[in-house]
Amino acid sequence: MAKGIFLLGFMASGKTSVGRVLARGLGRDFIDTDALVAAVVRRSVARFLKADGEEAFRRIEQKAVAAAARRAARTGAVVSVGGGAVTRSANIRVMRRSGTVVFLDAPLPVLRRRAGKDGGSAKRPLMDQAGRIFERRLPLYRKAAHLSVAADAGSPEKVADAVALLLGPRLRPVHPAASPAAPLQRVTVRTPGSSYPVLIGNSWLGRLPRLLRPLVERSARRRCVLVADERLADPFRGFPGSVTGGAAKKLATAFREDGWDILFRSLPAGEKAKSFKSLLSLYDFFLANDVERRTPVVAFGGGSVGDAAGFAAATFQRGLPLVHVPTTLLAQADSSVGGKTGVNLPLAKNAVGAFHQPILVASDTSLLESLPERDLLSGLAEIVKMALVFDRSFARGLRDRWPGILARDPASLSWALRRSVELKARVVSADERDLKGRRELLNFGHTAGHGLEAAAGYGRFRHGEAVAWGMALAVSLSERRGWLKQAGDRDLARNLLARLSPPPWPCDLDWKRFAASVGRDKKRRGSRSVFVLLKDIGEPVRVTGVGLRELASAVAELMRPGKKEGAW
Repeated sequence: MAKGIFLLGFMASGKTSVGRVLARGLGRDFIDTDALVAAVVRRSVARFLKADGEEAFRRIEQKAVAAAARRAARTGAVVSVGGGAVTRSANIRVMRRSGTVVFLDAPLPVLRRRAGKDGGSAKRPLMDQAGRIFERRLPLYRKAAHLSVAADAGSPEKVADAVALLLGPRLRPVHPAASPAAPLQRVTVRTPGSSYPVLIGNSWLGRLPRLLRPLVERSARRRCVLVADERLADPFRGFPGSVTGGAAKKLATAFREDGWDILFRSLPAGEKAKSFKSLLSLYDFFLANDVERRTPVVAFGGGSVGDAAGFAAATFQRGLPLVHVPTTLLAQADSSVGGKTGVNLPLAKNAVGAFHQPILVASDTSLLESLPERDLLSGLAEIVKMALVFDRSFARGLRDRWPGILARDPASLSWALRRSVELKARVVSADERDLKGRRELLNFGHTAGHGLEAAAGYGRFRHGEAVAWGMALAVSLSERRGWLKQAGDRDLARNLLARLSPPPWPCDLDWKRFAASVGRDKKRRGSRSVFVLLKDIGEPVRVTGVGLRELASAVAELMRPGKKEGAW
């Protein structure tokens, strides 16, 4: 598939500003065909049009579009194309051959208003004839484009995000899968009792069995238990060593080819995995298959499978080696790192659990390519959390590279994952068992988020969606206390949270149940819940005494219609 991205649109549709944001986020080159023309004629486009006329301009523009298309086809560059380029069919042909053409669509009144703000006809010499020209070009834009995006949907950042979301799989071929021999990024998590690597890369899981060998004590049989989300594999009934379908098959095959015996067990998807019924089924499976204390448990799935398999590994025969192979962004960024395992009670999430550090975390970004958009955004909530709590520069980087992350660009995903894991590793190293207060800061957004998950009924919200609401409430509570005063911090926090787009707060929420769930939070002090708020980005603070009335008021404020752009 061709690799370039061409942005078409009428004057003032934002092709250049959106193109720059999109290119920066995807880590690609940006080309403006008007700038190419200006470089050739050594004058501004406006001056050249006025002196030499439109026909002379179109001839040079055609050469500029052809040159940009050649480069875009080779490098995947983002190209902003002049508004009148569609009047020549040769331009349309070369763009469609060289990449994906996106039409930035906006009503003429919006375009006139924008043009008036940036200099009107002084900068755009054809704007005086806008109505007639717009009517003639509109069908040409629609015919030329593969995709259309509303260009009046907000800031250039928002429009660029919309373009990245819409392009989706079309962007992935630009970034070929990493070679099996490509070096992996490594983050080491050090705790008082042990240390272990978190390996991050693209399309590398075939190497995992070989890398795992030296980490497991030698035994007469090289065996492991592969515990997977049932959506990722189709086990053959009655034969626990068989995996006949899904993503788990490739991993199981890699282990077998390296000489391992595989015991396979699936768990229900989502929070159902974290039940005592699932836990007991794992214990019975371990006993029936003679699992011994040196047999590693490989948890292959999202955070729920990791938590449940991890708790089983922590408690069966007082501890089995644990390997996390997280398959969701949320699990790769957060739940697989730090050693927390657990299962749910009907009234409280993660109420029963244990600390059990893995011996290895294997994060492969290629597993995220088929991840539903909703789950990707849920995982991004945990990455945004780490940025807001610990690192302002990381938060700014997330804002700038958001389009590339949404497009599953391996380089952008690896960058975000590595920094998020580095930040969490520091916290875990300083406070492994959550007793010194440092690890408590990771609870930003989680006190209210866990309450929302439980009160709404597990499964209604993804974990990251509930945390996104919790973070928005925490930012609102911080503002009410006069914090987040450093220049740009409030807007940056709101901008990132708005991009997470969780479902609406449930109007039928049982507030008594919500209050009870918040009150049962593990980090409470006596009868008072602890909320982590922000004095500034990167400067978290613990606050007790946040009442239900204040929470309800903050929710009402966040749901108030007509809030300005950039707010929640």
